[in-house]
Amino acid sequence: MNRDIFCPFCTNQLVRQNDNLYCEKGDCGFSKVVQNLMEEALSKVDLLKPIDSILEKFNYYCPNCRGKLEVVEEDKSFLCKNCALKIRSGFGHMLREYHYHKMENL
Repeated sequence: MNRDIFCPFCTNQLVRQNDNLYCEKGDCGFSKVVQNLMEEALSKVDLLKPIDSILEKFNYYCPNCRGKLEVVEEDKSFLCKNCALKIRSGFGHMLREYHYHKMENL
């Protein structure tokens, strides 16, 4: 995928290291499962096409536009109200359980 992808923890632009997404600011590499979830969701949304204001609910951020992600209660997926990116359920759990991300100096 040839587009900017932003860290769901801190909004820093992710870089590729050996074909894996990596956040330099948080010293956090992302698993192929989480990387595939983000890339799958990004393939279904227009690049930075805002639809309305961002809801301030969760501390995960959109890998497309850096807007805050909100949980959709019906299916536990994550939705960005800013650009309409939707990531399947399990994303938040996988981030918390399997990805260490430094949070100081954010």
